[in-house]
Amino acid sequence: MLYLLLSIIAVVVAFNAYASGVALRSQLSDRRQKGAQLLLIWLVPVLGAFLTTQALKGSAHDSWFGRGGAAMEPEQAWLYSGHGGDCPPGDPGCGE
Repeated sequence: MLYLLLSIIAVVVAFNAYASGVALRSQLSDRRQKGAQLLLIWLVPVLGAFLTTQALKGSAHDSWFGRGGAAMEPEQAWLYSGHGGDCPPGDPGCGE
């Protein structure tokens, strides 16, 4: 029974650590918002971590694996990198 409890605690701490990393890497939030997100994650462990990761899911820097964990084409990566409508490097239609 003790091992089950320790395993559950370890999983919750790992999920909170992951959610904290997502919150800290997000470029959608300012410093105060990140602080509030971290408080939510650690004071309401499972629910806070879930809500924070879902809220930041659209961030271009929301995981170590890219947007949503899927590989992106270079053009998609350029669009999600915050460059807006600027032309990607090497685009022949941009007149560089």
